[in-house]
Amino acid sequence: MTETSSQVFQSVRVRYFVLAWLLMIFYLPGAEIVFRAIDIDAPWYWWDLAYIYYAQLMLAAVLILTILFPIRLPVRGLIGTAPTISELRSGILLSAFLFLFAWAAAYVLFLPLSYWVPAFVDAWYIGVPDLIYFDYGEYPILPNFLNLFSLCVAAPILEEFAFRGVILHRWSHKFGLRSAVLWSSLLFGIVHPDPLGAFAFGIGMCVLYLRTQSLLLPIICHGVYNFVVWLVEIGFIFKDGPEHEYTLSQFQDEWLGGLVAAVLVVAWAAWFIRTQKQDRPWNLPEI
Repeated sequence: MTETSSQVFQSVRVRYFVLAWLLMIFYLPGAEIVFRAIDIDAPWYWWDLAYIYYAQLMLAAVLILTILFPIRLPVRGLIGTAPTISELRSGILLSAFLFLFAWAAAYVLFLPLSYWVPAFVDAWYIGVPDLIYFDYGEYPILPNFLNLFSLCVAAPILEEFAFRGVILHRWSHKFGLRSAVLWSSLLFGIVHPDPLGAFAFGIGMCVLYLRTQSLLLPIICHGVYNFVVWLVEIGFIFKDGPEHEYTLSQFQDEWLGGLVAAVLVVAWAAWFIRTQKQDRPWNLPEI
């Protein structure tokens, strides 16, 4: 890493940008002010999309400011090389493991809480925005396309640049690589409704980035992961009907699926530990 780019990652301005973005994500004050001032009779899903794209635009603004000021960052160095077919295959397999882990982790965390603080679980985890919009007996094409684009393209690109790009590099300079992987993944988990699964996913994407020196691979795997989540939602629609609303009691009744996922995760992890050999040290790309 050059001395100039190192100075950027040591800059306190990166910290301020991250904090500003987190405040926008958690409260979205700008969106509240604008949306309340606009008196438009629009279907409910347009308001959902407005909040989603507002948050992503704020993250994009934070990234642009972080990359350009006070010293321009070498974006090509952050992105690295294109992944090989073998690396793509390994990344997809890791993403499949992380999907099962997230499924199991959701029950480990939220199943007990669903009996102790059901209102919180219902609001935080069950009542997440719809992935597929259905209204008045039809699936509106443009809103569903925009939602899918946000989920599988915009979010992977922006979040990987933010967490595995800028933040991981910045905190590696400040705290060391291992601590940076841990804390950047913890931050990634905090801003998602399934914190344990998202934390593990963040660790996995850090591993991919460090092993392959390519940010493109985590972006691709992130997009594929989100697309699988979208396909699962399609499966629920075929199973229960488009107007069915997933409830807290349904989540509690389907605990066996979480148990099966946990067993598969343990078996898969045990097999991986026995067979995996680390062939080279893991380092951040030199930029």
